[in-house]
Amino acid sequence: MEADLSRLPTGASGWLALVDYATSLGDLSEVGWLELKGALSFTGRTDRKRSVVVVSRAILGMANRIPDSAQKHLGGYGVVFVGIDNHSVVGTERVDGAVLQEEVEKYVGEGGPRWDHQFVEHSDGLVLALVVDPPQWGDRIYACRKGYSDKDTTLAVRDGEIFVRVPGKTRPATSYDLSQLERRLLSAPHTGAAVRVEYDSTFDRIATGDVRELVESVVDEEAEGLLAGLPSGPRHGLSSVQDSDPSLRRWRG
Repeated sequence: MEADLSRLPTGASGWLALVDYATSLGDLSEVGWLELKGALSFTGRTDRKRSVVVVSRAILGMANRIPDSAQKHLGGYGVVFVGIDNHSVVGTERVDGAVLQEEVEKYVGEGGPRWDHQFVEHSDGLVLALVVDPPQWGDRIYACRKGYSDKDTTLAVRDGEIFVRVPGKTRPATSYDLSQLERRLLSAPHTGAAVRVEYDSTFDRIATGDVRELVESVVDEEAEGLLAGLPSGPRHGLSSVQDSDPSLRRWRG
C-alpha cells in the first residue's frame, strides 16, 4: 500500500505505509511534518526523562508551525516516529500512555499543544507514532515549560525556550521565526457577529416600508443582544498573552 501524504493515516495498513515511506527515504524523509527518532528508552528514571525531553521538544516544534505550510501534508498533522533510524525500523519500548502523557506534559504544559500517540506493529519492530494536531491561525506560541540538561550529551532545554520545526530538524526559534509565530497568533480568523433574519409566515398586502421597518427592528434587537455580551476591556493581543504567560516574557522585546 502506498502512503497517502495528503491526510493522516487511518488503520493499521495506513500507518504501516507511512512507516515504509519513512524507511524508504531514510533521513531524507525528515521534513517539516515528519521527524524520525531512533530507539528511545522509557525504562529507568534517567533514560525515561531523557527520552521524554527528546519527544517533548519535537512536539513543541511541530506545534509551532505555520498553518498554511502545515496543511500541505497529512491534513496539517505532524508525526514523530520513535523507533526508526534512517532506513531501518530499530524498534522502541512500549510505554504506558498515561505515563507518557504525564511526563510530556511537564515540558509542553497542561494547556500546551494537543497531541496523541499510537503504536505501529511493524514486522521489523515496534514504532511509536506521536501525532501533533494541525496548527491554526490564532494559536498561541508554545514554549517549553521546564528546563533540562544532560551532562552526558548535548541535550538541553530551557524553561521558556521556543522550538520550531524546519525541514530536517527541530531547533530553537530565531527572531524571524518569532515574528512568524507572532503573525500566526495575531491572525486569528474573523469571529465577528453573524446575524440571520427569518420570518416564518408570509407578507400579505403589507407596504414595503413596513417590511423594512420589521426587519430593521429585528436586526437592532439582535445587535443589542450581541453587543451586551462583548467584554468592555481592550482586545487581547500578543502583549496581553505574554503578560499572562511568563514563558513568553523571555523573548519579548
